[in-house]
Amino acid sequence: MQQTIKNSQTPEFDTNKTQTTPILYREPKPSEQGSCPKKKLMANLFDFTVFIAVAIVSWLVITVFLTAVLGG
Repeated sequence: MQQTIKNSQTPEFDTNKTQTTPILYREPKPSEQGSCPKKKLMANLFDFTVFIAVAIVSWLVITVFLTAVLGG
């Protein structure tokens, strides 16, 4: 019985095959480009209103806290 010992974990391949395709670049399809501008605008407006609401609530909490601690 004659066995050879391999020290490497690298697999052996039969041939060298390239990983590239003949198409290097293509324009994206409309479905791949993202959502419509109306949806983006509505999402941005929702985020802005949430930001404003959090800012006002934070300002009120800080003001009430400082008034209670320092007196007003």
